[in-house]
Amino acid sequence: LKKEMVAYSVPMGLGNIGWWINNVSDRYIVTWICGLAANGVYSVAYKIPSLLSMFQQIFNQAWTISAVKEYEQDSSGFYSTIYKAYNMCMVITCAGLILFDKVIAKILFGSDFYSAWKYAPFLMISVVFGAMVQLLGGIFSAAKESKAFGNTILIGAVANTIMNVVFVYVCGPLGAAIATSLSYMLIWMLRLYTITHQMKLDIKLTRDLLSYVMLYLQATLLVFYSYNLTGYLIQIGLVIAIFILYSKDLLGIVKKLVNRAMNKS
Repeated sequence: LKKEMVAYSVPMGLGNIGWWINNVSDRYIVTWICGLAANGVYSVAYKIPSLLSMFQQIFNQAWTISAVKEYEQDSSGFYSTIYKAYNMCMVITCAGLILFDKVIAKILFGSDFYSAWKYAPFLMISVVFGAMVQLLGGIFSAAKESKAFGNTILIGAVANTIMNVVFVYVCGPLGAAIATSLSYMLIWMLRLYTITHQMKLDIKLTRDLLSYVMLYLQATLLVFYSYNLTGYLIQIGLVIAIFILYSKDLLGIVKKLVNRAMNKS
């Protein structure tokens, strides 16, 4: 039993180290290459993604317990339902926050740090991928696949560090935000690939990938065409398109909530 517990826990510990690297390496590298002043502005940008990560943290407190409790050979239906609903909520919320990024920045940031708004969109996308990474991590925990749990995060941490150095050197702090989002996307891809070889998840991957592309388009338009009216109109169109992509699932959730409310009454 002791050997089994050590074999299970060591990769989890290494994975937590990798998770810490993913969370903080960008700020250390920005300080190293661009200086403390640039890192101060970059760190302030995390205030907007924190609005999205609050929902993520609340969900994660209950998810791992539920994932373990529901883990069976035929539990893929439960995991698929939660995955689709959670991904939809994160993507739609992220799209809305990106659209109003500059408005939120005016409210939350002081005038000296207002320029941090340009880093927030890509950091918000990293929160979306981070949320899906942790959801898939709950399934790994339920299946006692701690090696996959640790390996995927460590690979992402190495990729994150390398991309941060290269992108920050080329693009400054904005490169750190982009590198962070790409590293979390890489971990998500590795975990999803591993899990789909163990169980069949009934998810709409093509639709999800299209929505992620739209989030990146939103972020790019906001950062590079922020003063262009056409850019904002395209952004609004992308947000509407994301709603349309998930409209069937969204209506299904609303219908279930209404039915439950009616049954209780």
